[in-house]
Amino acid sequence: MMTPARPPQPPCNPAVAGEWKGERGHSWTGWGDPYNAFWCCYGSGVESFSKLADSIYFHRTVNASAAAGVAAAAADAPPELFVNQLVTSSLEWKQQGVVVNQTADMYGPESAARARLVITTADEAGTAHFVLKWRIPAWTDPTAALVKVDGRNASCVPPAPVEGVADSGAQAFYCDLGPEWKSGDVVESFFPFKSRVESINDQRPENSRLKAVLVGPWVMAGVTDGKRNITADPRSIDTLLSMPSSADLVSLRPFTLERGMQNEGPILLTRHAANATLLAVPHPQSPSRAAAMDATFRLVPGADGACSDGSQGVEGGPLLTPGRCVSLEPMGHPGQRLRQQHDGSLTVVAGAGAGVSPSVFTVAACSEPGNLCLLGASAGDKAGASPSIHLLAPAAPQYPLGSRVLKGLDSQYLLVPIGQIIDEHYTTYFEFLDPPAAVSM
Repeated sequence: MMTPARPPQPPCNPAVAGEWKGERGHSWTGWGDPYNAFWCCYGSGVESFSKLADSIYFHRTVNASAAAGVAAAAADAPPELFVNQLVTSSLEWKQQGVVVNQTADMYGPESAARARLVITTADEAGTAHFVLKWRIPAWTDPTAALVKVDGRNASCVPPAPVEGVADSGAQAFYCDLGPEWKSGDVVESFFPFKSRVESINDQRPENSRLKAVLVGPWVMAGVTDGKRNITADPRSIDTLLSMPSSADLVSLRPFTLERGMQNEGPILLTRHAANATLLAVPHPQSPSRAAAMDATFRLVPGADGACSDGSQGVEGGPLLTPGRCVSLEPMGHPGQRLRQQHDGSLTVVAGAGAGVSPSVFTVAACSEPGNLCLLGASAGDKAGASPSIHLLAPAAPQYPLGSRVLKGLDSQYLLVPIGQIIDEHYTTYFEFLDPPAAVSM
């Protein structure tokens, strides 16, 4: 007797915070393997991705014989080439003797998508006759979007809203370009990302505050080990998001002096357990991007400009300069800071509030030429007499592409496009809590 195949399920419940894509605890699949756990949905998934290229371009040609009864002008309508997706790609349109080459960048520093398409014709005269229909996606602001042909702005007018149809004026549409082209013509587009939130499709009252954050075409996943509350007004999502800088990223290796000898410890990384952030040692046999991010910190200016020895330190210039006073923020947990305890041990605390202040360290030259260290101080004490932490090249050299920081009144999250998530623990929904009402004077 045949057992019906179990329907494919997503690797994680999207409404649960703190899972990762390969976890079996909340998913019957988890990651598969080539022999004992190759799930049927892998085949359909691979097929789906391989077919994405089918939808970058479409073409349409009006057939004169099929245009019987239509105005004669319609029968003479030029062929159309649709550009649906911004993907670096090439297309040979054999029927028209045209080749187009597109380059696209979705991860630029401007929070926008850029694309450039070059047209090459095989015609002896170097010309072609067709309408290029360039898609203006719904995730950009059509009033700020730009499409240019050979450096000149094209007129791309969105359709008028349809009365009685919700959001009809905010849908994607096509901008018609051409129809006369010559070899070497260049089409460029610039689409600023719109930021927005969408409520979870769940009518239960306990989930009424859950919302996903979207930036341009991406659903953003928040890096978290379980927490997802944020006190903020989701209607002001544009003001809550910022782009993190990959400058001044470092990894840390503490060392101590015992009997005049330097004892180097393992590279530090952050780990969350029972709502407390701890520092631990990465597992040497399980390298992953999540571990690399946990082992990476960002130097930020010290609070109030005061260094660990009470001085004001060197002002201006790079943070990786001897004499600068700095704090350290875990890469995956913006808003938190490293703190050195009275016994010299290290932990991570909230950057502000919570009654515990972070430590401010002084950048100093190590005994080894060319290396930098941090001079630390136990809570409430002056700086130690010797360097306590070596600064190393960052285990994760940059934030994942497309990252943002979501900042509320009480917490911050690193957001990553969900397609860029590998093995980080994350949530796709945040519980937005109402900020306290402003006190009127």
